[in-house]
Amino acid sequence: SGSAISPLAVHWMMKTLAVLFLLSLFYLSAWATTDWYPCSVLSPVHPNSNPILPYASPSFDLDQELRAQCRMITVPHMYDGSTGETIDVFVKRIFQGEPVQGKDQFWMLQGGPGGAGEELEPVAVKLMSDPDFHKITIYLPDHRGVGRSHRLSCPNEDNVWECKKYVDAKYGDFLHGFTSTNAARDLIRQIDTCRNNMTHPNEKVWLYGLSYGTYWAQRYLSIIETERTPYQADAVILDSACAMEATHLSEYDLNVQRAGMSFMTRCQKDVNCRRHFEMEDPITDLYEVWFQVRENIQCAGKIPLLTPAKFSALMYSLVMIPHTRPLVPALIHRMKRCTPADIQTINRLFEPQANAQEWVDQITSRMPFIGGAEGYPNKNGTLAGEYGSMVLGWNIMFSELWTGDGAYSPVEHSPEAVRGFTDTSIFASHLTVKMSLIQSSWNHYKSDQYWWKYPKTKRPLLLLHGDLDQATPYPWAPHIAQYYPHPTQHFYRMPMSTHGTIAQTLMHNSKSTCAWEIIKSFLYESMTSPDVSCLDHLEPIDFEGKTERTRGVSEKIWGTRDIWGVE
Repeated sequence: SGSAISPLAVHWMMKTLAVLFLLSLFYLSAWATTDWYPCSVLSPVHPNSNPILPYASPSFDLDQELRAQCRMITVPHMYDGSTGETIDVFVKRIFQGEPVQGKDQFWMLQGGPGGAGEELEPVAVKLMSDPDFHKITIYLPDHRGVGRSHRLSCPNEDNVWECKKYVDAKYGDFLHGFTSTNAARDLIRQIDTCRNNMTHPNEKVWLYGLSYGTYWAQRYLSIIETERTPYQADAVILDSACAMEATHLSEYDLNVQRAGMSFMTRCQKDVNCRRHFEMEDPITDLYEVWFQVRENIQCAGKIPLLTPAKFSALMYSLVMIPHTRPLVPALIHRMKRCTPADIQTINRLFEPQANAQEWVDQITSRMPFIGGAEGYPNKNGTLAGEYGSMVLGWNIMFSELWTGDGAYSPVEHSPEAVRGFTDTSIFASHLTVKMSLIQSSWNHYKSDQYWWKYPKTKRPLLLLHGDLDQATPYPWAPHIAQYYPHPTQHFYRMPMSTHGTIAQTLMHNSKSTCAWEIIKSFLYESMTSPDVSCLDHLEPIDFEGKTERTRGVSEKIWGTRDIWGVE
């Protein structure tokens, strides 16, 4: 009849179906996944408590019936197909009860670069203790090159030249696949694999990025908006955001110094702080003490193991955590006064056998830093922990984050310049000096179309940034915010917060943080007008040293509960 299909048409239909079938087999083989398998909520060797950071106080609540599952997803080593190789990337999900499909998903991207998703597990546990979050699942992916996502490593990261030699020999140009853009494409596949969009179309995906995790998230947004990728993130939270074109990690200690001086300016404006200083001028006293330290005279000369590098590193360690930063002006006051009791107290910080120094080292290991834990506890006190990767951090930093777009920085970035502004800074991490020695000779990967660009997106977006942030300086934040002008895109300054507002914005009589309350309101109540009233209830800086937390910290570090030595 006239409606019958001809044999030739049937032949071509069958041939087309065969080709499509073969292509699907090839596609699936290049994008293989394991099934979800049971795994521990906290990865092996992770501490079960931490008395310093607020989300771990007093301890992790592991009696919440929390469960975890893990999965590997095979992805191309190079998405342009230039190598034909694959790597496996890892994701963990944490949930209560059963892993019911259709739950909203909260994806958390760790910073660094070089930090692993494992380092956010304590935060995930804390968030899951919030009743509002019982019906969600938290996803913790490992960036390619860290953790269980084909971790890059070398035997001795302390010796940068030996490490570089090892990396060149072991990885060669294979390093070129470990880029921010490829990691963003991994994330697209991970979310697509885990979203179950065909059976649960109302399922929401929320993406939270911390520090470098915000750079990763913005690169992800650029790709999905440019390529119109469906079934991806419905809303994005950027905590302590990286500027896409102006992130110059070679200037890290310049930023640390600026944030430290900004903190001391707060002391000068606070009557309970400035009254302890001559002429009520703590900043002048700070510079006088720094001169004494550099010249090894007066009180500094009576502390045998004190050096300028140790002093500036200690100042950095103390000033960036709410629990310890009240000790910074008190230290300056004690060094200026220099009584026998003050000398004894300060010596505790620099004597290698003193418990105080060990405790400060533990704090330092949990500090925000380049290539590591971004303010969250590690398992073994090392910078990047077992799961992080300094090599991955270097690869990304040296290739696209060392100077950013050169048009945005007049600062010289030679090793001599980096050492110069580190050695002259009162607050300094000393993390970039060694890195600067190998940056220029690193096997850098090439730029791509997404470098130094912001995504053009109308998706709901929340930007939270502390005004005492040393890693991603606060002046970046208003600049970043101008690229997100739509009604459901918001920027909020978080007063007195350092890096990582989700953990740093402490409130009166609350186990939560202000940043977390704003995030919940944004996701659950109104993406147009989230409730930010918690900003009126932030804890002030305890310059007096009167709270039990400050007195307890002082006792552990200095052996006295009186930070100023006046009681």
